[in-house]
Amino acid sequence: MGEAQVGTGSTTLAEKVALQVPSVVPHANGLLQQILTWSSDCIKLLDLQGNVLFISEGGLRALGVQDGTTLLGRCWTDFWSGDDRTNAAAAVDRARGGGAASFVGLCPTAAGEPRWWDVSLTPIPGPDGSPERLLCISRDITDRKLAEEGQRKSDQRFRRMIEQSPLSVQILDPSGRILEVNRAWEGLWGVTLDMVRDFNTLNDPQLQARGVVNYVRRALSGESVEVPPVPFVPDRGKFEGQERWVRTFMYPVIVGHVVEEIVVVQEDITERLQTEERHRTFFELAGVGAARSDPNTGRFLEVNRKLCEMTGYTREELLGRTVREITYPDDLNTMRERFGLLLAGEIQECLSHKRYVRKDGTPIWVAVSASILRDLSGNPQQVVAIIADIDAQKRAEMALQASEEQHRTLVDAMPLVAWTLTDEGRIDYMNQWYFGYTGIDALTPPDVAWANLVHPEDSALGRESYRAAVAQGQPWEHEVRLRRHDGEWRWHLSRLLPLKDEDGNVFRWIGTSTDIHDQKEAQRALESASRQQAFLVALDDAIRPVSSPQEVMALAESRLAEYLDVSRCSYGVIDDAGIVTVDTEFVRGLPSTAGTHRLSVYPKASVEAYQRGETVVHYDTATQPGTADHFKTVYEPIGLRASIAVPLVKDGRLLAIFGACDHRPRQWTSEEVWLVQAVADRAWQAIERARAEQALRTLAENLEDRVQERTAQLQAAHDEMEGFTYSVSHDLRTPLRSIVGTSTILMEDFGDILPEPAKDQLARQAQAARKMAHLIDDLLKLSRLSREEVTLKDVDLSQLAQEVAGSVVPKEREDLTICVQPGMAAKADPRLLWLVFSNLIENACKFSPDGGTITVGEEDGTFFVRDEGIGFEQQYAHKMFLPFERLVRDQDYAGTGIGLANVQRIVQRHGGRVWAEGSPGNGATIYFTLGQG
Repeated sequence: MGEAQVGTGSTTLAEKVALQVPSVVPHANGLLQQILTWSSDCIKLLDLQGNVLFISEGGLRALGVQDGTTLLGRCWTDFWSGDDRTNAAAAVDRARGGGAASFVGLCPTAAGEPRWWDVSLTPIPGPDGSPERLLCISRDITDRKLAEEGQRKSDQRFRRMIEQSPLSVQILDPSGRILEVNRAWEGLWGVTLDMVRDFNTLNDPQLQARGVVNYVRRALSGESVEVPPVPFVPDRGKFEGQERWVRTFMYPVIVGHVVEEIVVVQEDITERLQTEERHRTFFELAGVGAARSDPNTGRFLEVNRKLCEMTGYTREELLGRTVREITYPDDLNTMRERFGLLLAGEIQECLSHKRYVRKDGTPIWVAVSASILRDLSGNPQQVVAIIADIDAQKRAEMALQASEEQHRTLVDAMPLVAWTLTDEGRIDYMNQWYFGYTGIDALTPPDVAWANLVHPEDSALGRESYRAAVAQGQPWEHEVRLRRHDGEWRWHLSRLLPLKDEDGNVFRWIGTSTDIHDQKEAQRALESASRQQAFLVALDDAIRPVSSPQEVMALAESRLAEYLDVSRCSYGVIDDAGIVTVDTEFVRGLPSTAGTHRLSVYPKASVEAYQRGETVVHYDTATQPGTADHFKTVYEPIGLRASIAVPLVKDGRLLAIFGACDHRPRQWTSEEVWLVQAVADRAWQAIERARAEQALRTLAENLEDRVQERTAQLQAAHDEMEGFTYSVSHDLRTPLRSIVGTSTILMEDFGDILPEPAKDQLARQAQAARKMAHLIDDLLKLSRLSREEVTLKDVDLSQLAQEVAGSVVPKEREDLTICVQPGMAAKADPRLLWLVFSNLIENACKFSPDGGTITVGEEDGTFFVRDEGIGFEQQYAHKMFLPFERLVRDQDYAGTGIGLANVQRIVQRHGGRVWAEGSPGNGATIYFTLGQG
């Protein structure tokens, strides 16, 4: 703390005061009193033992003591502590021995505030010249002490800062020699201070060649300077011969307008320059666009090759433009807003997708990452931007977005519940069908809503398998019942499929729930129908050989009762009086209903339904409206609680009722009702069949007699027809010949004297007789054709038609052309086929125009004769083959109307058919087959 300093070579203030006081002017005591009062020093008078005899008012103020008497008589050294007390005691001893003493120590005031004091003790001699008193003056030097301590600490911090600075620091004297260096400097150059004691910056050839010495001289003149980056090759130490690039700053230390030292700060920028070189190479050769621009004007300062390729501009063209000039107009506002935030320092990096306009005017999508380089004051210096060509990606994203929108619209329109999950399995999308189907509000969290939609019986198992599938990243499928908006539980097929990235990690899930309720019901109904069909087939097989109606019904009742597991199946026949007679019944555990009952005892509504032929279904006769009033009297005595009753109504009359009954309430299904109806129908059909078979057996017993009787009747008719034919052939011809002969004689013998009307009547009479003869011939021919035996042979129809044409075409119609298709053949009776072609070709000749063509041919086994004549109305084609039916007048075209009837009879005898096609003015075609077409 304080250290006593004993001196003898100078006279202290206390000594001067003590010696000069007796000789001063009479006013000296007053002056001394003012000094003691107003001096800021603490002036004390001590006895030789160090006890306080007097203390000045200034001293009391400095010590913060109000009453000085409290200090009188106290030992002054007790005010100190520690080393300072020791120094105080040594100073008292020194002064008591006649010497002056001083020290600096720390002593608190009365308030406890520590204060530093510069203390001096001087002996005051007595009359004999030996010390009598001690004068002690203490001066408060706390402020000075604190300033010195601050300076010391500042020096220490400065030295420590220099020592620990990552920058290389050296201190030069005014001659240019190195006084001091820090560890960073030694690390930079690989030398210690001792190794460069002889180094002088003003004389070094390298520094002189690099121009550094000039900067040193400027610093020595009092100027702070920055030396541009220069290379330096050490000639000693660890990095001897290795080039280092440094950036140097020189700061002169000026004391009293004189430069005492130069602080040289050096930054190793070797690696940075190498990095910058690499960056420049990367900048130019990068696979993405890169640019530097002015933050104020936006003008490009530097661009790389890739950006030129992307925009279609040359480097020189881009450097003459601004970022705004190549930005798509619609993107300018967004760019301005984002760049404003970057310029204001609110964001450190501006990331944006926007469009540039290429030199050819086409837009190109780019991703821009921009940041600002600032100086040490934070002022923007440059904008550095990395520009990636994302045109293809953006267009693909836009196409994908449009596709996703279409797909979402499609999914929203699909009649199924669809949703998506995040990779953690959280629902993040539900389609519109989900909200409409479930009636759930869109604000309800999907997880909460989904939990309430699933049927409680399906929830646990579905949730367990669902979670397992999500945890394992595997597809999931489960049938579950979901509640529809109307409260109905409906079966759904829920599926969940994972979408995975290239590494097989799930990044999304897609789920659907398809309403399969109707399909499941249909499947259940189909399975039930299949079982029922198998039951009905087995029942048919069982009752088919049974001939007794009672046995049929008994078998149907027992089989149905076993299948439906009912207590009773019965069959009752109803007469006109409304009496129901139960002939057959299958019953177990209930009273029998065999016997007769009145239909009127049953509910009126049921009876009326029976009469309309409607099946009546009771689910619980004890509680069901319409039956509850009859339960005690009608249904309970026979143990009937549920029933299906099928009536048999025929020609408006209720004939019977077939039913299945149970002793307990039962919710009959539609399939069960249908089955009872089906069994009733089969049973009644089997009964009808059994009755019909009985009737057939009875009829078969009399069939032989009836056949013999019918054969006899046919023979008699045949004989009668033969007689009629003979009569026509012989009895009718004779008078017709007489009429023709008589008319001819009269014309020959008396033709000259007969008037013209008479001659005309005789001619008409002869003509009519001859026509009648032709009719008789044709009728006889038609009759013979019905009895004619058909002898089938292989016939060349082409040759046959040629022969017929050569014999039947009249000489006056030799202008007609007859075309016969070659190669026609058939198995037929040639005599009868001659008649067919004869009639058809004669007719074709009759109706053909002059110079016309008649064609005989075959198409796919169908033969035809075609002419180019007058044709006919197609609606009358069927009349052409009826005997005596003609579509033309006799006076226009001769004929009897029997020819085509004969053709039809012959074709039918061959097992074929004949028909005609035509139209007025376009000729006619007669087609026929011979049992082969």
